[in-house]
Amino acid sequence: MKLAANDTLRRYGDKADVATMLGMSRRTVDNLLRQGCPHLRLGARRVRFDMAEVRQWLTENFRTQRRGPARTTVTAGAQ
Repeated sequence: MKLAANDTLRRYGDKADVATMLGMSRRTVDNLLRQGCPHLRLGARRVRFDMAEVRQWLTENFRTQRRGPARTTVTAGAQ
């Protein structure tokens, strides 16, 4: 994903950009498309995503909640 001069994300990206942003594969992005991820279809095969809309859609549809106690960190040398 390319960054602009002011260090903000590009507005539109392709499947590879979304996959990079999420740390997932392009196949996972295809699965998200089938689940309703907002996108623009340009022709029969070309797909573009508004990166801000994708982030918002993921937040609204895939909220995660911690279950159980929070992890505690152990410092080196502490017993």
